[in-house]
Amino acid sequence: MLRNKWGGKQLIVVIMVMTLVLASCSSKTTTGDLYTDDKNDQTPAENQTQDESQNSESNAGNRAFTEGGATMKAMTGPSVNGMPKINEVEGIMQLCDASGQPIQLRGMSTHGLQWFPGIINDNAFSALKNDFGANVIRLALYPNEGGGYIEDPSLKDLLIEGIDYAIANDMYAIVDWHIHNPGDPMHEEYSGGIEFFDEISTLYPNNDHIIYELANEPNPNAPGVSNDAAGWERVKEFCEPIVNMLRDKGNENLILVGSPNWSQRPT
Repeated sequence: MLRNKWGGKQLIVVIMVMTLVLASCSSKTTTGDLYTDDKNDQTPAENQTQDESQNSESNAGNRAFTEGGATMKAMTGPSVNGMPKINEVEGIMQLCDASGQPIQLRGMSTHGLQWFPGIINDNAFSALKNDFGANVIRLALYPNEGGGYIEDPSLKDLLIEGIDYAIANDMYAIVDWHIHNPGDPMHEEYSGGIEFFDEISTLYPNNDHIIYELANEPNPNAPGVSNDAAGWERVKEFCEPIVNMLRDKGNENLILVGSPNWSQRPT
């Protein structure tokens, strides 16, 4: 994850952006050594005391783990973290909460909402939050493929419903304008992107829960973008007007921008 600047506007360039981990709270070992199950040698009373202590810490939103030498809060949502931002911590650019404390987002992505609209319901979102410990969900809106947004504008309403469920369950919502085929963000089928993000940012102005994803995986799918500097310029040509529009409206939310070759190219 790198910080870049376009016209003085800070944003995040994401390499392999969707490596979000679906971390199950029922498991006693999670990525980053959040905590491990060492209860086999304990008595039932000791087990109960440890469980109560862990549950208390979880409910308080204060569990932490160490990764890369930095202590991070785990699985806390917007009500605790506020709006995430990128800060330098111990010489490394890291995702942080509003106070500058490193955090990690864990959750899952929907598939295309046109194919699996049934995932947008309160029970599913509540289970992600309370059973799996997720603090983020990505809502994938395909503009063009398989009966996507261009053909069925009502999918925007479904995405908005998903944002509202995420807010109700104290999770971040990644609003994904899902570029896949064709792989060039500047293709005419994606031209409605700036209008779409303008509308969402008007509905949720500078909202702590929202993360914008403008072009998730630019790629060579014809007509696509090349895996070189020229391909990156093509991505920037699409994203710069949207970034400027969001910032000019006062939105300080994180903005994710995929790099060429399915978000694998360093910029």
